[in-house]
Amino acid sequence: MKHTGKILCILALAVPFVWASCEKIGKDPDKKEEFEEKPLVLTRSESQLVKGTNSFTFNLFKEALASDQHNGRDIIVSPLSASFVLGALNNGATGETSQEITDVLGFSDGTVEDINAFCRKIMRESGFVDNDVVVEMANAVMINRNYGLKEQFEDKIVTYYDAYIESIDFSDVDGVVKRVNDWCNTHSGGLIPRIIEKEEVVPSTVLYALNSLYFKGEWKDKFKEEHTRKEVFTGINGSQSRLDMMSRHDNMQYYYTDTWSCVSLPYGNGSFSMYVILPDEGVAFNDFIASLDSDVWNDVLTSTGKYHEVSFKMPKLDVECSFDLIEMMEALGMKKAFSPVEAEFTEMCTGAAGIYLGLLKQKSRIIVDESGTEAAAVTIGGGLDWAPPHSGKEPILFHADRPFAYLIQENNTGTIYFIGAKLRP
Repeated sequence: MKHTGKILCILALAVPFVWASCEKIGKDPDKKEEFEEKPLVLTRSESQLVKGTNSFTFNLFKEALASDQHNGRDIIVSPLSASFVLGALNNGATGETSQEITDVLGFSDGTVEDINAFCRKIMRESGFVDNDVVVEMANAVMINRNYGLKEQFEDKIVTYYDAYIESIDFSDVDGVVKRVNDWCNTHSGGLIPRIIEKEEVVPSTVLYALNSLYFKGEWKDKFKEEHTRKEVFTGINGSQSRLDMMSRHDNMQYYYTDTWSCVSLPYGNGSFSMYVILPDEGVAFNDFIASLDSDVWNDVLTSTGKYHEVSFKMPKLDVECSFDLIEMMEALGMKKAFSPVEAEFTEMCTGAAGIYLGLLKQKSRIIVDESGTEAAAVTIGGGLDWAPPHSGKEPILFHADRPFAYLIQENNTGTIYFIGAKLRP
């Protein structure tokens, strides 16, 4: 595999213009540095926040699938990375704007401080649960040098998000574009070389906030390349094509409901897994997605997971997609942040008449093959100045040769890092 199982996600958000750049947390992905593995343990209140952020994961995934931008294509997104950027920016929001951000991110029962503490723990500890998996996160804020960050806002994003802050000259549009894209290219391992173009840098931009989420993991049990063969995959619209289908016949952790089943593919020591979720024959993919949410997912994992002999197949993946997230976030209830008149980011910057988010988009890519997984997502937001159980001995046939969903999760806390779907041949 050319890109040895890794997943990256970068999230950038812009408010009046902020340039955000930040050093990675954890270890160099190209160096094998042994450390004492420590499971990621959350308090009871932090576990409730995981339930909330996973609710946002499924909600945003459904909005992306329903979006006109999607048009039946394969999809990969990282709502967790979006949560980090919006969670950081929420430290500069007040009133209903702040409450809408908190609610949409699934943290209705928590405070801004609870979100900060949760993000800090995930950032600082998730990279040290498995010596065979690299997880790194970074945050940055780049600000137009004509503006300044308010002291309390700056303290919060540095303390909880380890954000690197840089003031730059926004009159040099070419320089701004190069700086932002260089940051994205570096922190996505080159999978997302560009996130912003010259025409997207407008005079009223105050800041950009960015988050990078990087994951590199090899399967605990690798697929054998000689078992990969060209087989037919039937897409969501009925079209067919022969794809490289990986296969394995093994004892695997298997989950089920009345309408879909799931197999776990662990990385490293099993702290992280990819879950491949396949609707039963005859179940429409859209109906399956409509039935899937955080509560259902948690119930299935805790009640049906057992090891079974499984004949497993899934196609190798190389998926790219790009989304404008503003309409999706508005549909989920976050509206005021995008309104020049109603946005309340009063605790963020000095020198601005009023700040609102005028740009929020995400580019992402995932590669899955016999060795592991590599993925990257870059989200940028622009802030502008205003103004059935199997009981027999026969192996279970789990052949993902038709539309299926998948997600990557840290198993001790249940936090979902990426979610996607394979829909087209």
